[in-house]
Amino acid sequence: LIAAATAMDGIVMNEKYRDSEMHTILKGLVTVRIDSAEHMGSVDFWPCSGTGCVFLPEADVINVTPVVKSKLCNLAKVSSKGVVLAECTGVSEQYMDSLQQLATLEMKLVTLPVPTKLDAAKMLVQLMQTFHSGGDTTKPPRHGPVENALLEAVQCLPKTGIVKAKALLEKFGSLRAISLATVKELAAVVGQSSAVSIYAYFHEPFKQQK
Repeated sequence: LIAAATAMDGIVMNEKYRDSEMHTILKGLVTVRIDSAEHMGSVDFWPCSGTGCVFLPEADVINVTPVVKSKLCNLAKVSSKGVVLAECTGVSEQYMDSLQQLATLEMKLVTLPVPTKLDAAKMLVQLMQTFHSGGDTTKPPRHGPVENALLEAVQCLPKTGIVKAKALLEKFGSLRAISLATVKELAAVVGQSSAVSIYAYFHEPFKQQK
């Protein structure tokens, strides 16, 4: 029901984020409709129909408590395409493997690393724009704050510097498309070694080549 109610040109946000840093940046980019915590449940944002998002700040990435696990489990139940935006900092980066194991392998959620809360907000806009443009992920992203945040997020992937990140976005257009690509498809863009590591990041966290 919540997914169906997603604003055509904006994002539905859980009221707990009202007046937060993410709320401020989102208001400057898109229409934001605030919904009650009771109605939203465990979902923090609906950037588009069927895609529910949960934001995990650095502290939750480092320490995945039972409350956080329950939140992710509920996201997987209510969203056909659940996305976890994980704050990947110099401190929390080492804990991303464990989060990937839980969210991606066990719960079949897409886990996207974001350097800051600001980048998480921009990523939500990117998800919304991809959906409302007809899901065309073949076009390279335009230059701008949202696209720069996406580029930074792709650079968080293993063995991926700015050159390879740009090449991946030129080919696939979005992080979700990158996460769904095969090793062969990735290798055609970044080489076999990087392709194996990137694929493992999304599908086999504990087998990543570091």
